[in-house]
Amino acid sequence: MIFGILFLIPAIASAEEILVTDSQLNANAKSKKPKFAIGIGIATVRFDTKIKITNKDTGNSVFLDPEGNLDLPEIATVNTFYLAFKPAKKHSFGFAYFAVKRENTLFDERFTFDDLVVISGKATLSDDTKFYFINYDYSLYRDDRSNVNALFGISGLDLEYTFLAEWELTIGDETRIGTYQNEASLFAPLPMFGLDIGFDITQKWSISTKLAFVYGEY
Repeated sequence: MIFGILFLIPAIASAEEILVTDSQLNANAKSKKPKFAIGIGIATVRFDTKIKITNKDTGNSVFLDPEGNLDLPEIATVNTFYLAFKPAKKHSFGFAYFAVKRENTLFDERFTFDDLVVISGKATLSDDTKFYFINYDYSLYRDDRSNVNALFGISGLDLEYTFLAEWELTIGDETRIGTYQNEASLFAPLPMFGLDIGFDITQKWSISTKLAFVYGEY
C-alpha cells in the first residue's frame, strides 16, 4: 500500500489562548521566557490523498483517491494538540496530534414496484483516521514578525476506513432488514517534509500554516 498525502494546515491563534505557534516560541526566546510550550487549538485541514493497493500474489494494483472517486470531503475542521521545544535560535522540535472524522453517502435510494415491493438501501464510507507528527524545524528565514521553517520528521498514520451498507426489502406486509460492514485499518509511520510558515499580526495574534507532504509504502 502506497500513501501520498498533502496536508495544508492553517491556524489563527491568540497569545492569550493555549494554542502556541512557532512565532510565539520565537517571541519567548527573545524575552528569555521558557522555550517549552504545550497547546490545543482548532485547525482546518485540506486533504489530497492518493492510495495504491497492490496484491503481492498477483501484482495487480488498485488506485484510490478518497477525495476524488470516493467523494470524501477535501476540507475538515479538527481539534489539534501540540508540544513544542526550541533549544536554539534556528532549531526546534515539535509533536502534534489530530483526528479526523469524514463521511460520504455513496448510495441512498428507494424503489417501489407495483405498490407491493419496496426496496431501499444506503451505503456510506467513513474515515476515522488519526494523525501523529514528530518533527524537527530548521529556521530558513526570520524577522521581528514572520518566520519560515523547513520541517522534517515522521508522521504516524493510523488509517481507519469503514464501509457500511444497509438495506430493507418489503413485500406486502413482510419486511426484511440487513446490514453489511467492512473495515480497513493500518498504522504506518511515514517520512514527512515541508514548510512551517508563521506571521505575527499583532503582539497578541498570529497566523501560521504548515504545508507537509507524507509519502511511504507498506
